[in-house]
Amino acid sequence: MGGGYKIDKQDAIYFMTSTVVGWVDLFIRDTYKKILADSLNFCIKYKGLNVHAYVFMSSHIHLVASSNNNNLSQIMCDFKKFTSNQLIREILTLKESRREWMAPIFREAGLLNPRNTHFQIWQNGNHPKETFAPEFTAQKIRYIHQNPVKEGIVLKAEDYIYSSARDYAGLKSPVNTDILLIDQFGATTREKAENLMRELLLLNYSVEISDVSDSQFSFLINGYTSTNISDENKLSWFNQMNRLAKKYSCFFDGWESRMIM
Repeated sequence: MGGGYKIDKQDAIYFMTSTVVGWVDLFIRDTYKKILADSLNFCIKYKGLNVHAYVFMSSHIHLVASSNNNNLSQIMCDFKKFTSNQLIREILTLKESRREWMAPIFREAGLLNPRNTHFQIWQNGNHPKETFAPEFTAQKIRYIHQNPVKEGIVLKAEDYIYSSARDYAGLKSPVNTDILLIDQFGATTREKAENLMRELLLLNYSVEISDVSDSQFSFLINGYTSTNISDENKLSWFNQMNRLAKKYSCFFDGWESRMIM
């Protein structure tokens, strides 16, 4: 990976950014964005990729992703290689009005990279940052979802088609997104917080405990889990978390009120 960034833990969740060489605004055409979406869906179905959040902007894409097979680095390498070949083919064979100035940029980038033979679409590396804590994860997902809003493309994040903001808003985007559920629990003692944390870890939660002595609770337990939960199972999940919180005399703030937007 370039720039000193690399995926150290193949089973962890990472925030990543892949950028077109020269920051070329390649993805202003729906045809090219569809190539990205189709490729991600292929990796999800056949390679064990989990896309927890994403957005396709004009010159780059952001992802929060993980792998079921502990091979996130390889999946990202395969994704970029395949999409690069597909995008170049589309640029050279379709009626692309920008071909005359775009193709030389991608050709020159390929010639300068010993690992390529002809063209290069993507800059080296994905600038991965491990989402080691729930609040950091939520911050990155909000950042992803707000990109089109900040660019003035849409007024509401969920109105942008190629973004997981639609999935988090209860709509459907072109990529099969594995939504992260962010939950918050309150505890009056560290012992209660740690007991609850141990149970949450058994449910594949990533958990952090924060000291918030200025609130009604002494400790907050923030957690997230990766699960595509259906509408009919939402109440069951909510009740399960409530029972778990009561078991340790804690308070559960339902995840539905904390969906990340």
